[in-house]
Amino acid sequence: MLTTKTLLLDAIFDPQKGWEYSPSHVPLKRIIGDDGNVNYAVTVDDNVIMVCEQSEWKGGEASDVPANRLVAKVYFTGLEISDALAFLQSNAGTSGLPAWGLDGDGDLTLQTAFPISADFPVEWARKQLLVCMALLREATYDFLKAVNQEEPETAAPQHLSSQEDRFDWDSAKQVASVAGEFLKAFLR
Repeated sequence: MLTTKTLLLDAIFDPQKGWEYSPSHVPLKRIIGDDGNVNYAVTVDDNVIMVCEQSEWKGGEASDVPANRLVAKVYFTGLEISDALAFLQSNAGTSGLPAWGLDGDGDLTLQTAFPISADFPVEWARKQLLVCMALLREATYDFLKAVNQEEPETAAPQHLSSQEDRFDWDSAKQVASVAGEFLKAFLR
């Protein structure tokens, strides 16, 4: 089903509806996926976080629980997972927020999500999404720092989102300044 309409996603990133971050501070790119769904590539401290709305369960499965949710995800490639148990333990330690997983290509992912509805207030969704992105940014920073401590400095992990080009992860070692602003925004 092809659609370019969203319940809340477009409104969240609309400056006229309260998005207060300039494109130079937090670059955004609206992408229409092959499946017709709207995605946003949000760059936070040189990390690309893919944000989308989920409106149905994968594979068309039926459920009494609505599928509508906002999803924020970081994709990693070029990493070989030697201890999947560590990722499962990490998921338990964070109560699944954020949670590690594997995508259909076998690439490592880190994601968060929360349920939404058509009448969910945009400002609440924005604040919740900002917290989710801050959690992803912090966990990504910590993960890459740990990976880089185990490998030579020249062997920085490669990163690729399913919809974005490769970018330089050496700059990912910086402090999460935008993520901190996102957390402050939620506390307002």
